[in-house]
Amino acid sequence: PPAPPLPPTPQPPQIAAIHTFSPGETVDMIAARYNVPANSILNANPDLDFNQLRSGTPIKIPKLSQ
Repeated sequence: PPAPPLPPTPQPPQIAAIHTFSPGETVDMIAARYNVPANSILNANPDLDFNQLRSGTPIKIPKLSQ
């Protein structure tokens, strides 16, 4: 018998914008500015340590699926 179909591979989030980090900003502030959940920003930037961001660091802002 044929093998069962594989489950769909989760796709990385689509990026709606790139935000340039400024000193004093928090993930919550950035999320509110773009009207996206803070968790979605964290998930879209797994390589960033949000406790160690430097001014000018680009942060991916995910596009929310409707």
